[in-house]
Amino acid sequence: GYIQGDLELGDLRGDIGVRVVRTEVLSSGTRALNGLAAPIGGQLINDVEDVEFTRSYTVVLPALNLRYEFTRDLLVRGSVGKS
Repeated sequence: GYIQGDLELGDLRGDIGVRVVRTEVLSSGTRALNGLAAPIGGQLINDVEDVEFTRSYTVVLPALNLRYEFTRDLLVRGSVGKS
């Protein structure tokens, strides 16, 4: 999700916002139960098992963009954010 608001204070203009991102990860594979597993002839020699791991996390990403107009020909811009 994302929320953004515009700012205007005389010659100072800009916007401020925040984005929230939720990520879910699923990883799967095979691991040896009693040490190393070595492939021989296309088959693993050792006791192995299938494994699966899941993880999820949420990140908040704020942002601020500003522009100040000193004169018609002179602007200063600045931006800060997390991405």
